[in-house]
Parts: sequence; C-alpha cells; structure tokens
Amino acid sequence: MHILGRTLPEIAEQKAGIIKENSSTVFFEQTLEVNQVFINECKNKNNQLHLVKQLEIKNHTFDENMQYFDYGNLKHIAVNLKGAKQIQNASICLETINILNNLGYTITEQSIRKGLSTVIHKARMEVLSKDPLIIYDGAHNEPAIENLKETVKMYYSNCKRRYVISILRRKDYEKMIQLLLEDTEASFILTSGNDAKRFATSKELYEIAKKYSKGQEILQKSFDETIEFIMNMHDGCVNFIVGSFHVYGTTISKLNNLKDCSCE
Repeated sequence: MHILGRTLPEIAEQKAGIIKENSSTVFFEQTLEVNQVFINECKNKNNQLHLVKQLEIKNHTFDENMQYFDYGNLKHIAVNLKGAKQIQNASICLETINILNNLGYTITEQSIRKGLSTVIHKARMEVLSKDPLIIYDGAHNEPAIENLKETVKMYYSNCKRRYVISILRRKDYEKMIQLLLEDTEASFILTSGNDAKRFATSKELYEIAKKYSKGQEILQKSFDETIEFIMNMHDGCVNFIVGSFHVYGTTISKLNNLKDCSCE
C-alpha cells in the first residue's frame, strides 16, 4: 500500500500499467470502480478485455483433496488447490487458454485437466506436515487473510485450530490481527518472524491482540521455538503458519532439521 496506493482504484491503476497495446487482458471482476479502471485502460491501449465473472463459474464443489467446477464448455474440472479464490484463479487460466487457442496455439482439454488436477502452489494452504498437521499460508494483507478465513471455514471448521503469526512491519498488522482474532475458538502464537528489523515484534502483536481478544489463548514465542513447539504438540490441532511469505524458507529448514533429528 505504501507503494501502490491506499484505495483499491489507486492500486488498480498501478496494476493496470502492465496492459499492453493491441493485446488481450484477462481480469476477474472486482468492484465496479476497480473494473472501470481496467475497462478504461484497455480502451486506451486498444486491448481486448476478457472480464471473468463469478456467475460464469458453475457447480462448485469440493472434497478433502480436490475442488470441482464447470466453466464454459468444460465440466467437472478438478483443481488440486484449496479455497474458493483458487477457483477464480483457475477460471482466469481457462479464459487465457481460450485466447491462446483462438490465436492458433493448441492446448488440449486433456492438458488442461492434467495441469489443474496436479498443480501445486507453494506456501498457499500447503501441507508441510501431516502429523502434526501443519499448513503454511502466506496470507500477508487484509484480502488474503479474508481468503484464508474462508478457506479455513470450508475445510477445518470442525477442527481445533492454532495460528502461528509473523507479520512484516510495513503491513497493516493491526487489521490482520483483528481479523484473525475473529476465530474465537482458536489459539494463537505471536512471533517476531525471522528478521528483527523487518518484522513487527511478538510484543507489538500481543499488545494489539489483547485489544481484540475474546478470551483465546495467546502466546509469545520466537519463531524457531514455535516451530519446535508445534512439531511436538500432538494435540489434534491444525497449525496454520500465516502472515508472511518471508518465513517460508525458515519454516522448511527448521522442519527438515527437526525431522532429521527425530530419525537419529
């Protein structure tokens, strides 16, 4: 936000800067104001806008492993990613493929189905450990936290939940903490991330969390200590590591070290 703008239309104007002359743009519908930014820019660049609409996504269902939906002539498409937002992303992919096929490229239905059913998105609802269950999601701003909450509700509403939170100082971490604390049945561990200068401290996050707490358990720990803690907690909790992509590498390294130690 400190670079792109404070409002969605301001941010959209910056994002729309990638639109090229005499080409095509695929965009999933947002608010009317945001849509208009892309409509105007495409007109100025003689660019054909393909506005993907939520109503064009049909028969969305999901199970533990896959999501399924219809889009255009394609029925019961399987997607190996969790969350409703990923269905929107998949629809953008399908619309883009339609454009490419119309331009003379050949991307078969078989290839489309194989690609979406095997796709992996690192650090987005990625299962890093099954026992205990540890899931990494790099939700690092308000919309991403909202998407995370929606996905957690879809898949893990009947599970015990624990959130491990690290947030860069330049983010709106008060709003993010406020949104996460709306999960009144979860527990929370606040950390200072892996960089003392870049991350809000666990103490700063804790002071904010106290404002929005509804009696949940809220702990403060170092990031390394937290990973070791949740790896040893076989209490049936689903552990979500959230708030930043910047601790992903540290998480993987720490988990691998802990797993290696346990095998010795």
